[in-house]
Amino acid sequence: MNKLSPGSNLRWELSRIGHTDDETTTQVYLHITKDRKKEASQKFGELMRNL
Repeated sequence: MNKLSPGSNLRWELSRIGHTDDETTTQVYLHITKDRKKEASQKFGELMRNL
C-alpha cells in the first residue's frame, strides 16, 4: 500500500501514486493522518500514566 510521507508534497505524491486529482489522494489517504494522530495520543496518554 502506498502511503504519504510526513511533510511530503501532495502534488509530487499525487503524480507518484498516479491519481489525476488531489481530491482522490486526499480522500484515499486522509485516514492515515487520523490514525497516526490517534496512535500518538494513545502513546502520550500511556506515557503520562506511567510517570
